[in-house]
Amino acid sequence: MLLVNETLYQLSYTPTGSWNQRFTLLFPEARTRDCSRNCNLANFSQVKHSKSQTGTFERVAECLYRYSTTGAYFAIFKIKDRQTRVNLQTRDLATAKRKRDAEKAKLIKTDQDKRNCTLGEYVKTYLETKSQLAAKTRHR
Repeated sequence: MLLVNETLYQLSYTPTGSWNQRFTLLFPEARTRDCSRNCNLANFSQVKHSKSQTGTFERVAECLYRYSTTGAYFAIFKIKDRQTRVNLQTRDLATAKRKRDAEKAKLIKTDQDKRNCTLGEYVKTYLETKSQLAAKTRHR
């Protein structure tokens, strides 16, 4: 099908003859108007579509899971009733454990209440803290 599309694309820009004439020269069976019977094009009912991988998470260690289809490790944390899943970008168990510990430390340092703040909320917080400073410090 791709070859047919490329050929039609190239033919549409050749300056000589009409499109219909060029098409029937390349595909004489198209003159019969029943191309499905005479052409050897792919049977589209048999085309296999790539399915999305649906795997399961297998628990390997505390907060560490392995995705069954890819073998990649994920860290899954639950902090303040909010689950966070982090792809550790590795298939090695020792590396995954080190990355899990680093991600957990990073998440603990993050203020979970301000995690999804908008820019306006950050500006408001900044202005509130700036107003609490001494006048000389605010001027800087």
